[in-house]
Amino acid sequence: MMTRWAVSRWRLPGAGWLLLPVLLLALAGVPATAAQAQTGASIGISVQVCTTAPECYWEDDSDWGSTTAVPSGSTVYWRVSITNTGSVALTNIVTNDAGNADCAGGVTAGPLQPGQVTAYSCQSDDVTQAMTNTASATGTPPSGPDVTSSTSSASVTISSGSTDPNAGISVVVQVCTLATETSCDPTNAADWASSATVYNTTVRWRVVITNTGTDPLTDVYVTSSLAPTENDCAGSVTAGPLNAGGVFQYECETDDVTPPTTITQTVTASADPPSGPFITSASSTATAQVESDTPPAGAGISALLQICTLANQAACDPTNDADWASSGTLNQPMARWRVVITNTGTVDLTNIYATDTLAQTDCGGSVTSSLAVGAVTEYECQTNNVTQTTTNQVTATGDTSGAPVTSSPSSATAVVIGYVQGTAFETGSPVTSLTVTLGGPVNAGDLLVGWVAEYNAPGQVTVSDSVNGAWTRSPAAETFSNGTGDIALFYLPDTAASANGLTITITAPAGAYLQGSVAEYTGVATSSPLDQYAVAEGNGTTVSAGPTGSVPAGELVYSALLTGGNPGSVTPGSSQGVTYWPRAATGSDSAYEQDISSAVAGPQTGAATLSTATDWYAVVATFRT
Repeated sequence: MMTRWAVSRWRLPGAGWLLLPVLLLALAGVPATAAQAQTGASIGISVQVCTTAPECYWEDDSDWGSTTAVPSGSTVYWRVSITNTGSVALTNIVTNDAGNADCAGGVTAGPLQPGQVTAYSCQSDDVTQAMTNTASATGTPPSGPDVTSSTSSASVTISSGSTDPNAGISVVVQVCTLATETSCDPTNAADWASSATVYNTTVRWRVVITNTGTDPLTDVYVTSSLAPTENDCAGSVTAGPLNAGGVFQYECETDDVTPPTTITQTVTASADPPSGPFITSASSTATAQVESDTPPAGAGISALLQICTLANQAACDPTNDADWASSGTLNQPMARWRVVITNTGTVDLTNIYATDTLAQTDCGGSVTSSLAVGAVTEYECQTNNVTQTTTNQVTATGDTSGAPVTSSPSSATAVVIGYVQGTAFETGSPVTSLTVTLGGPVNAGDLLVGWVAEYNAPGQVTVSDSVNGAWTRSPAAETFSNGTGDIALFYLPDTAASANGLTITITAPAGAYLQGSVAEYTGVATSSPLDQYAVAEGNGTTVSAGPTGSVPAGELVYSALLTGGNPGSVTPGSSQGVTYWPRAATGSDSAYEQDISSAVAGPQTGAATLSTATDWYAVVATFRT
């Protein structure tokens, strides 16, 4: 494997990144012999062998010499340095090496200026007997015949040490065969092959390493024939251990490829067994034929992604368009999607493939083997454990006689109306202000809402927070039964994000008892969210506020209550047959809030039951989604 890389450092397997250079600079201490041409052109070559395997540093001449001893079965690494020793530039630099095909061949087209050096590495695998690697170099001057250097040699003998007989390693490199390189599943062998035509500027590779022996392996390392500037496949893979029979695989890529071109990558893997020298696998090669990504004229494909809009996601009929839309409110933690793919062009398509942006869905993958002109294919897929508003995006790809055709992306959103966090509070003595905290991260665009009171002071209570400022006071308000104080519903839509939570300040016009609850909800409309509301007061154990005006299905229903005495405990009620979910409350339940995340259509009532009779003050409010 002859490698020429535009960097200045090389480290062998097991020692970190392998950087194999193409150097156009003077290397101090590199010997050269020359054959002088009549034109004043000459060229020299130096062949050296790594003497400190498995670690050889390119810039450290002490790692390289004219001879070394290695255990039988080792991989031997050579450093070949070619110098323009003349006074004119040379082109078409070639190494002549009859004994090692990996070292022989074209080195650089040049020009190689006088005094400059081009260097590369190559290797001999599974060396079991002594050998000498002898090479010469040839270059073309501006005029006259080619010039050829004298030969240079380096030798290897076999040491008494032997390779661990229980150690073995193999490697396979493959190229992604799918039109969209990110669609290749690293666990699906059908997506990968030793050669493929790629219609993309990025080539995606898969490297699979297997411990074929019975001993564990450590310090697994991969070398590649491609430069680090050309891909990221080479380097230390895992410290291990890679146990007997174990398999480790990863993906890497070559970016910014200009078609048309052919890219061939050869890799080897090495590792450290419990005894003996490092072992190296046989090499593996894969080839990508990169072609233009422009599909033929007349090719067209579209994708449409929609979310089920019914309360029961499983009840959506895939053939009934009325059941599906680009946005829908979830009443359960599962989102069901419909994907509709159409051949919008004038040529038939094959190998229809969909890609989606959510890792936890089953919407992406192979769809159908063919799609005729004008034909439509559709399928359903789902996302489980949806706890917040989620947008998915799908694109479709189809193969043609040339480059594949890809649709524009299509998006749909599953709206989750959900409680994020909340808190309840009360003061034991009159104060003019009180701060309470929502300690968790606050999401941008969420709704902040609260039922807040001040008792035994004239004027109105106000609410603000440390991130957004003042909250909106709604018309939903009342006083305590003795006609004093102030109780009101406050809200703030489209809150700014705050990773560290926020501090809420409740302020009274004079010293007063402060009491209430606040909460954060996601999935609520960010503009004019308040729809319907009702307030009520009473004395007893049955709490009921409302009914409100009729609301459409899916709205958030927020209900809260305050009590003048100790209610003992609060049992949530229901609205339109749906039971409220209890949220924040004080220790005595004298301030309490509850909600229904997605309303059944119709008027709504805020209902609860107290275990001990006392005066109560309640609100119910619905918010658009």
